[in-house]
Amino acid sequence: MPTKEEGDFYDYGISKDRIKNYPYSYVKLLDAHLKITEKFYQILENLEEEKFEEIPHEKAQEKLSDMIKRVALHMLGHTGQIVLIRRMFDNPFWSFVGGVNKENRKELREEWATWWKEKKEKYR
Repeated sequence: MPTKEEGDFYDYGISKDRIKNYPYSYVKLLDAHLKITEKFYQILENLEEEKFEEIPHEKAQEKLSDMIKRVALHMLGHTGQIVLIRRMFDNPFWSFVGGVNKENRKELREEWATWWKEKKEKYR
C-alpha cells in the first residue's frame, strides 16, 4: 500500500510543477490497484442487500448504490477506450457486453490476473 507521501503524489488536481519523479513504478501501482479492488469486490459480494440503499457515511451525499453506478459508468468509458484500442490492433477480444456478462466477469478477471503475473516483469 502507498505511504502518505506516495498517496499525496496522486492527489486530484495536483500541480504538474510538483510532479518530478514518480514514487511508484507501473508494476507496483497496478499490483496495489489489484489488491485494493479485490478487497472491495469481496466486501460488496458479502454486503447485505439493504446496505446498498443506505448512505454509507455522514459525508456521503448519495446512497451506496448510486455511488457504485456513478463509478461503474466512469469505468465503462475507459472500457470503451480499451475496446477501441484492441480493435486498432485487430484483437477486439470479446465484445464489451460479453466482457461484463456476469458469467464471464470472474473468468476474465482470473485470466487477466494470470497474464499479469506472468508478464509483469516486462513492465518494470
